[in-house]
Amino acid sequence: MDEPLPAARPGSFPILSLQTLKDCLNGLDMQVTVDDLAKPTPQKMLEIYESLTVLLQGVSSEQFAQPTFAVLELLEYPDVHKDSLGLVAFYRHLHKLVTQLGYPAFSLGDVLNPKRDRVQAILSGFINFCKFREERMEVFQECCTKSTQLTEERLMLERRNAELAETVNQIKMKRAQDQPQVDGIRAINTSLAADLRELKKTQVTLASKIDHLKKEKNACTEKQTNNQFLISNLKQNCVRLKSRVVHSPEKLKQVIAEMNRSLQEDKTYVVHTEKKNRELTHKIELMNAVEQDIIMCQNIMGECTTEQARAEEASQKLLSDIDVINKKKSELKDQEVHRQQLQRQLKNANEKLQRLEQHRVSKEQDTASRINALKEEHEILAAERDVAQKRVDDHERLVVDMEDKIKQLQKNMDSELFAIASDYELLIRETELYQQGLINAMF
Repeated sequence: MDEPLPAARPGSFPILSLQTLKDCLNGLDMQVTVDDLAKPTPQKMLEIYESLTVLLQGVSSEQFAQPTFAVLELLEYPDVHKDSLGLVAFYRHLHKLVTQLGYPAFSLGDVLNPKRDRVQAILSGFINFCKFREERMEVFQECCTKSTQLTEERLMLERRNAELAETVNQIKMKRAQDQPQVDGIRAINTSLAADLRELKKTQVTLASKIDHLKKEKNACTEKQTNNQFLISNLKQNCVRLKSRVVHSPEKLKQVIAEMNRSLQEDKTYVVHTEKKNRELTHKIELMNAVEQDIIMCQNIMGECTTEQARAEEASQKLLSDIDVINKKKSELKDQEVHRQQLQRQLKNANEKLQRLEQHRVSKEQDTASRINALKEEHEILAAERDVAQKRVDDHERLVVDMEDKIKQLQKNMDSELFAIASDYELLIRETELYQQGLINAMF
């Protein structure tokens, strides 16, 4: 292989010789000669460019042959421009590819009126990229692995999203079902809170009254005790004074009657006070029970508030998960586009492999035919040699010449067989390497 020429602008890669370009393109299964590159024609260059776009991107000019109906409607004579539209569309795609390869000066003239130097520079850029692509196949495998991982992650996120959506729907349904009950409990809680405030006010008032009544009760009890003690003393005095003469019995009876009446009034007041105290105690117990119910309602309301906060938190988390899923879907879409490009490249590679296999089978058949022909020729020569040996006495010089000829033919046949076997082994190795490359690209 010739040494590459120095890099030339506008490309940023070494310019290869025509022989090197021819060998590289032939290695890519393109039938190209040095004359095709030295004297390029539009048809040949379009064929080469199309083969390169098929190899690198899986895109051929046939995909641009049919312009869209909307574009044809804009033209006055669509039938006239139909073929040129396909060529221009393919050129735009090719221009974008060549520009990315490092040759921004590529133009439509390089397709319709190719020049040797520009063709040499453009094809050098393609070969340079093919070499770079071959060296970066490991990165391509990593991208494929990452694409598979992203696909699995997308499926997992979709399942997770479905589960979260189902959970949120259940929470919403439960919340909608429980909302009337919650509203009722809130209304009851509000009413009970108002009642509780009123009852607390009543409790304070009643507690004040109870304290006052307790003081009165204590005073009455003390007064009753004093009266009882006084009555007891008076009774003792009465017993002691019975033996004595009473000077004014009527007055004494009046005093005793007044004391009995006062005692009876005190007893009545004490009974009334105890009854009122029992009523107040009963009311306090009822208020305590109501207070416990209100506390329970407040606890239920707190639980409802907690559940509502949890539902809102789950909704926020769902929105966050949805954003993540949307981002993953965007990344997955990009990976899907890249995967489709790779599938097209793989399809083209399979077609190329089939062509190589057909070429190999054809070459094997040609080789077998040549071997059979050589065997037949060898048999004929062997027969002639047997005839010559029988006539060795008369034709010794002729026999010597014939043996030399046989040896030369045998040598040529062995050389050709060795060359054919070498070519066949080389073809087998190249086919195996190409198949291995395709297997690596697929997995």
